[in-house]
Amino acid sequence: MKLVFGQTGSNIATVQVTLDAGSSVEYDKWTPGIAHLAEHMVFQGSTKMSHKELMCTMARLGVSWNAYTSHSRVCFFINAPHENIEEATKHFSDMILHRKITQESLDKERLVVLEEERGSQDDVDSKIYESLNAFLCEGPLSMPILGSRDSISSITLDEINRFFDHYYNPSRMLVTITSPNPDHQRLGELFGKPTRFKYSSKAPNVYRKQRRKVLEVEGIQQSRVFITYRAFPIGHKDALNIQFLEHFLSRGMDSRLFETLRQKHGLCYSAGSMLYSTNDVGWLIFWTETAPEHIDKAVRLIGKEIKNLLADGPTTEEMDRAKNKFLSSFYEKIETSYGLNSILSYRALNKLPKVDVSVNRIKHMTKKKVMDSAENLFQKGNRQVFICKPEEK
Repeated sequence: MKLVFGQTGSNIATVQVTLDAGSSVEYDKWTPGIAHLAEHMVFQGSTKMSHKELMCTMARLGVSWNAYTSHSRVCFFINAPHENIEEATKHFSDMILHRKITQESLDKERLVVLEEERGSQDDVDSKIYESLNAFLCEGPLSMPILGSRDSISSITLDEINRFFDHYYNPSRMLVTITSPNPDHQRLGELFGKPTRFKYSSKAPNVYRKQRRKVLEVEGIQQSRVFITYRAFPIGHKDALNIQFLEHFLSRGMDSRLFETLRQKHGLCYSAGSMLYSTNDVGWLIFWTETAPEHIDKAVRLIGKEIKNLLADGPTTEEMDRAKNKFLSSFYEKIETSYGLNSILSYRALNKLPKVDVSVNRIKHMTKKKVMDSAENLFQKGNRQVFICKPEEK
């Protein structure tokens, strides 16, 4: 178990447990959907308390809590008044370390997860992003986190217990604690003795070479346009430079992309970008939503803005705007106990520098650094286009 501490001025304390046991570990090893189902099963109570007793006890302590499963990790977290965090963490650690799982509780929670999967089939955007992942790469990222109805239904009590035994132990836990109290050590000890964090083995993700795909989707009226560039893994030296670039090129109502697509041409309501990275692959994805007849124009205009950037680079004013927008996003995250906890957890899990190191890099970002990374990213032949449009009758 690895412990990370952070002190805040908030009266709320946060404890988060992160496991390197997201859906990526399933690929060719476990039944798809088991990582997400296991997350649900943790809330079924402990050997000391039933589900109802645990829920009522945590409510009495003022706890708000939840969990989520992504491709890369599973996270459980609690927020509570700092004076109650020690008692709340005792129950929280019991829930994770001393689970009580029966065939009856598995069968019941499986029905809940099947309903969640059914709802995801109605979520058009969720299905589009799953298709986008499958277009961009082969490997764990191309698989849906929830699994399928058939795979969820086939998970046995024996398999889920083996999954817990392998991944839900202190050696694979990253525990992050943030509160106004600098003495966090007692809370960490509730999860075990600090040791080196053990990462899980995962199949690699591999970039696909498909250049363009058009997907017809039933039940939508707007088209979704994604212009993607193979970028960098999370820890790559250029990743922060590209995030900086996004803040003047494609993030916010002041960005070049928003100004061109919406303000000048009225093609869309919103437009933006996201840097989507794991430890082995990454993409910079520009996106917008527009009418089917405007797809080609939107693609051309996005391409034109990138060409203009490569020709002239950012202005001094754009560099200043990007710097302060980027810093503001960092400061906003670390102002709350949960926000600081999340950023500490993410950076520790992915072996990223401390927050103050990144902040210093942002403050001293130069046009040359941004353009060197941009020229590396926007190379000829590095673009992929993924379009979802309404199904033609």
